[in-house]
Amino acid sequence: MLKWLPIIVVLLLLNGCGVFGGSDNTEPPAKLVEFESSLHVATDWFVDTGRGSGKYYLRLNPYSDNGRIYVVDDDGRVGAYDLKKGKRLWTVKYDLPVTGGLNGGEGLLVFGTANGEVVALNQENGEELWRSTVSSEVMSIAPVALDVVVVRTNDGKIYGLNSDSGSLRWQAGRKTPALSLRGMSVPLITHGAALVGFDNGKLAAISLTQGNVLWEAAVAIPRGRSELDRMVDIDGLFEEWDGVVYVATYQGRLAAINLQNGNVIWSRNMSSFTGLTVDGSNLYLTDEFSNVWAIDKRSGATLWKQPALRMRMITAPAVIDRYVVVADYQGYLHWMDKYEGSFVARVQSDDEGVLATPLVIDEHVVMLGKSGELTSWKVWK
Repeated sequence: MLKWLPIIVVLLLLNGCGVFGGSDNTEPPAKLVEFESSLHVATDWFVDTGRGSGKYYLRLNPYSDNGRIYVVDDDGRVGAYDLKKGKRLWTVKYDLPVTGGLNGGEGLLVFGTANGEVVALNQENGEELWRSTVSSEVMSIAPVALDVVVVRTNDGKIYGLNSDSGSLRWQAGRKTPALSLRGMSVPLITHGAALVGFDNGKLAAISLTQGNVLWEAAVAIPRGRSELDRMVDIDGLFEEWDGVVYVATYQGRLAAINLQNGNVIWSRNMSSFTGLTVDGSNLYLTDEFSNVWAIDKRSGATLWKQPALRMRMITAPAVIDRYVVVADYQGYLHWMDKYEGSFVARVQSDDEGVLATPLVIDEHVVMLGKSGELTSWKVWK
């Protein structure tokens, strides 16, 4: 079954706002609260990169390397931009239905298509280097590492492709449940392994070079009478810090897992399909209702919860200095104090909304909107 649930959620939200008419029987997005801004955030630069994600639910995240930002849209237009000024360095058009990416590394840019194609480009000029075909629609691609490109497809398969040619090095996979969320988490590459979150609530560590499973951990166990009740997808961002992997599932749990053996250190009830980020002390998470949480990494205890963005379909959080940043369905970028959760600034760029998590690079917060507007924000002191 196609993974369309977040799109259904969007439609329900719009219906609740009266877009389609009829009775209002769903919870509407929270109205933005007024507050006195204590942080001066302003646009550093912005540029139109193409069609963005178009009409589809696609998290086409920008990729950054060596002072450049790379972007792909849903129609196969790829562009490179200077991080400091936003200057367009090159643009190429491949006329392909992009569904996964963009990612890169080792001089490559890689994206995937609805037709099961994986395309690798040269970072310097966008020239196509190779193209490979996998079993179905490409949903996500990991950063390139150790000469391997890790690709996830809609039928639950994971491919390890040789980065120099696109040839198959190894293949793995898990059975996909009958009903699951639209989208798949991007595999996390760390310590020679690809960490992959599955739609059955399990996280696996796969050898990057050999493709064998090193360990597998059950973050959440499917429960309930219906297929909908048993959905426990790992679809959001997860991270590793000092040998511990922090991961959350939809309708399941948030857990800290030992990177060496897959043992669960702690876990608690939590539901998220966008994911989390971590810093030296805490983790920050967006739950399924768009509440933002700060949680102690050592114990899983709640430090604060910010409910004022409820149902605004916000992204996973990003952290810059002492601030937590999220974007919402109207293109607002919300800045919160990471120690208290209070709002300190709010800005807007792409009014068509944002699906991609804000990207923090040095002093820049880079945001790619649904319409393809790429904006760099800075704190001005």
